Amino acid sequence: KKRIHSFRLPLSPTGQRIMGFIYFTIPIIIGYNIMQVAISRSEVNLSNIKKPQSGSVNNATIEQNKALQTVLDQIQRKP
Repeated sequence: KKRIHSFRLPLSPTGQRIMGFIYFTIPIIIGYNIMQVAISRSEVNLSNIKKPQSGSVNNATIEQNKALQTVLDQIQRKP
């Protein structure tokens, strides 16, 4: 059995609880901070995207509906 460290620091039950709390909370705090950075970067990236004008979206929808209706009419005409 090879030892990684040349010594071991014994902890009291209170020390074990404290270290358990520290080992548990550090990844949560780091993960929270990483998510905050990701949110701020996503807001910067999304601010560059231009929103389409409402009229152009409505016109595109109307054109698609007309095209669909044409296809449906052709299908109904076939015997």
